Amino acid sequence: IRVHSMVLPGIPSSTTVHFSGPGEVYSIKHDITDVKCLMPGLLLAIRKVVRLKNLVYGLEKFI
Repeated sequence: IRVHSMVLPGIPSSTTVHFSGPGEVYSIKHDITDVKCLMPGLLLAIRKVVRLKNLVYGLEKFI
């Protein structure tokens, strides 16, 4: 599943992910009111990517 998200300064963002099975739905909702909450992840990505020598697929290797 490919997911794309864009957050713009001053515009609240909301993302809801639904997982479902027969007779049930499990939902996770994430609200962003300020892009500052994304900065720790952005800084982590920048610091890690400059050290890479090969392509890395997936974020789980950095968390």
